[in-house]
Amino acid sequence: MQENLFSDLGQILPHLAHLERKIANLRWIARQVESCKVETFVTLNDGTVLPIDQDVVPFKLDMELKTLLEDSIDEYQRQHDNLKKLFDETSL
Repeated sequence: MQENLFSDLGQILPHLAHLERKIANLRWIARQVESCKVETFVTLNDGTVLPIDQDVVPFKLDMELKTLLEDSIDEYQRQHDNLKKLFDETSL
C-alpha cells in the first residue's frame, strides 16, 4: 500500500509542472487577447472562408474568449492547488 502511495506521489510532481505550464500559457494568451482584435473565421470543406462576427454571433467574441481563458486558468489553478495540497499532506 505504501509503495503505491509513493508511486502515485512520484506522478504528482510532473503533473503539477504540466499544470503550471498550462496556466502560464493561458495567461500569456489572455494578455495577447487583451491587446489585439479578435477575428474568427470558419473554413468550409470546399475551402470557402466565412467570417464570424457580431452580425452572425450576437456576442462579443473577444469577451467570450477572455471569459473562457479566465475560467480555464481558474480550473487548472484549482487542480494545481488540490494536487499540491495532497502532495504536501502525504509527503510529511
